[in-house]
Formats: sequence, C-alpha cells, structure tokens
Amino acid sequence: MSHPTLQAVFLDRDGTLGGGDEMILPGKFECYPSALESIASLRAAGKRIYSFTNQPVIARGQACMEQFEQELQAFGFEGAYVCPHEHGEGCACRKPSTGMLLLAAEENGLDLHRCAVVGDRWTDMIAAKEAGCLGILVRTGAGQAELDRYERGGFSERWQEAYPLYVAEDLNEAVRWLLEKDREERGATLTDPDWPAWATEVIEIKPADPIWLEKGTQEAEHVKKLLSVHRISEVEHIGSTSIPGLPAKPILDLMARIPSYDELDDVIAALAAQDWHYIPPELDGVPSRRFFVKVKNDKRQCHLHLMLPNEEKWDKQLCFRNILRERPDLIQEYAELKSKLAEHYKDDREAYTHAKTDFVQRVLNR
Repeated sequence: MSHPTLQAVFLDRDGTLGGGDEMILPGKFECYPSALESIASLRAAGKRIYSFTNQPVIARGQACMEQFEQELQAFGFEGAYVCPHEHGEGCACRKPSTGMLLLAAEENGLDLHRCAVVGDRWTDMIAAKEAGCLGILVRTGAGQAELDRYERGGFSERWQEAYPLYVAEDLNEAVRWLLEKDREERGATLTDPDWPAWATEVIEIKPADPIWLEKGTQEAEHVKKLLSVHRISEVEHIGSTSIPGLPAKPILDLMARIPSYDELDDVIAALAAQDWHYIPPELDGVPSRRFFVKVKNDKRQCHLHLMLPNEEKWDKQLCFRNILRERPDLIQEYAELKSKLAEHYKDDREAYTHAKTDFVQRVLNR
C-alpha cells in the first residue's frame, strides 16, 4: 500500500457481498456468511464504506434506485453508488468507468489513492486502477472465472494491465487482508487519526446519577425486543451504572445471552440500524463475547456484551453487581479506586479496565 492510511473501501454487490454472478433484486438478495461482520470490522476500524454497483435492472423497470439504496444502507454502508444504466448507454458511471468513484470522492472528501475497491469482476479492477484505488478481486461470484480468463490471455490492453493487488477467496479474507496491511504499514494504534472519535474518548468519571438505572432498564427492554427474533430473551444491566450511588463513566453496560453466533450477521444488521457498532473479536481482544457500542453524536452511549450459554463471565458480572448493591463500604472503596485509575489511565481504556481486576476478584472471592 503506497499511502499511510486506508481511508475508505468500495464494495461491489452481486458476487462480492452476496448473491452470485447474476443480478438479484432487492428483497431477494442474501449476503454471504459473515459478510456483514466484515463490513462491521471495517466500520470499527474507522474506515468509511461505500457500495458501488451496476444495476441495469433499474433501467428495465424491475427495481428502483431507492430499493437498492435502502437495502445497502441497511447492510451498514455509509453510502450507495448505483449505476442504473444499461450497457451501451454511454454513461460515465457504469463500471469499468470511474464515474461512481469520482462522485463519491467529491461528495465525501475522499482521496481515492487512499481507497480500496473489492469486487468479483475485471470491470471493478479497471475502475480501481484508473481511479487510483487499490484493487482486490474475490473468487466468489464471477471472480474465479474472471481470473481464469486473465490467465488464459483473455484480456488485452487496459484490461490486461488491471491485475488486482490481491486475490482473496471471499470478502471476509479481503477485509482481513486490507486491515492487516493497513495496520502493518502505518503501525496502527488507537490514537491514529482515522479512528472514530468515540473509539478514543478519554475516561471521565461522573457522579452517580439515579437516571442511569432507569435508562439501563429501558435500553435492556429495547434490546430484548429488537433481538427477540434471534432467541435472545435475557438482557441484564451490569457495570458501574447499574449500582446505585457509584460514580461511573456515563456509559451503560448491557449483557445478553444468545444461543449461538450462527445468526450474528443478522444481529449485526439489526443493531446497526439502531446506531450500534460491532467490534469484532480481533479488535475487541475478548473472545468470550461479541461486543457492540451504541453511538450518538460521536459519543458512546451504551455497550452490549453478547455471550453464549454457560459463559462463566455472565455469572461473575451478576455476582459482582449484586454484592456491591448490598455493600456501601465496597461502593466507596471502588469509587475511590476508579477515580484514581481514571486520572492515571484517562487515555487508555484497556489499561484502566485491567487495573480494576484485583478489586473485582477480591469482591468475587468473598
């Protein structure tokens, strides 16, 4: 990668995000396994994500632009760039032309040399090359056939010159490669400028507020209702905001039990529509949970910890909460500790959390 930070990623739809090598209308389109999780991984890493896709079915009257835009935004894209024209109409937007990429750059202040294109067709790779983007070909959809055609000498001139920077088995591998390459070449840390503001908030302890309990109950009920279709029925308000009288960061913590992670992509999509951002395990660093952050006005409002049945941390969280609710002396001790640690680790959320471990364990051992 020739530039220090990856700014945005453009994803093709049919054959890359899901479906196959033929166009599928909105409402019938299904994403590949873990595709939405990969989109969430990009968002969690502070990358902007756009869809760009040729959809001549719009010109044929089989679907409308709004249907595609609504579908793609529900998948977690910041914006959707869709060419509605038939092949041969001579438009500037249909791939392999660069029109959609250039428009996205103008509308969103992007440097296309700091952007990547992921697609399953050579038209995606040509658009990427001629716009100055990184090109990644996936083998799904038409990808393998396109690669075979190239290796047989089936492309010439500008088509032959558009070989992708990387060939991935699928979107998930492409995203993993992109993020790893980005981290390697810039030495990424949580202080990098491309991380969203909420990911680098300083730790600030506020006086206890009785409204936290009420909000925690309301948010838990909302999550339970939202995710009930995915067999989530237990949602608990935990953490410092669940303990009356305890100063805390004004961020609610919820935990919910999920039978399995088989429907995680659907859960991610449902929560994303309500301003929840998924933090994948490779970024979260806690394999025992699937972690989400609810963001409003670029500030954290709530955390959600999804856990599988029989996860021991579930019982420990409830035990710790319930003990402190009955022990004002421990609340006072914990408040003093949190205040000191917040001052010392105000810019390091992970270190702040780790430094509380001894106190938490001592309470649980009582």
